[in-house]
Amino acid sequence: MRIESVRIGRQLLGVLIAGAIHASTANAQSPILTASGGPALVKTLSHRDSAWQVGFGAERLNGPVGFGADIDYAYFPPATYDLGDGHGTGSAPSLSMAVATLKATYHFGQDQGRLRPFMAGGLSLLFQRPEGEFGMILLSSGFDWWTSRRAGIRVEVRGQFPIMLGVRAGIVFR
Repeated sequence: MRIESVRIGRQLLGVLIAGAIHASTANAQSPILTASGGPALVKTLSHRDSAWQVGFGAERLNGPVGFGADIDYAYFPPATYDLGDGHGTGSAPSLSMAVATLKATYHFGQDQGRLRPFMAGGLSLLFQRPEGEFGMILLSSGFDWWTSRRAGIRVEVRGQFPIMLGVRAGIVFR
């Protein structure tokens, strides 16, 4: 089951890449660059329940629609857990992993507006060694608050299902 989901994830990632390549031939606006990070709640990854993500990304817009990619560093702190039935406790060391994401975005409102909400969807790959990659579905929403013509603040709620749900804040440039 896990091998099949990784294979499907890779095929969908290829479709997103092909769409991003063809979108650049259209009348595109300048790219949006971001640097952001924040905490995340974690589910189904060993006995861990939290993580920190920090990274950067880029989007190419064609009107309100954009295609982009993010590269993140995910840090999972050490965890201590109960073995159950009074059998003691166990521990897991900290983990550090890379996360690569391809996404499509939709920005609401006018391009020159001060506050511009957006939503995004795509695929993320968590590179977990020695086990390999783990595919996740990205769903996120947030806003860019443009403090000047070229720079602003980005706030985002990001779900990378079925593993992480996080809040991120950072800077955005156009």
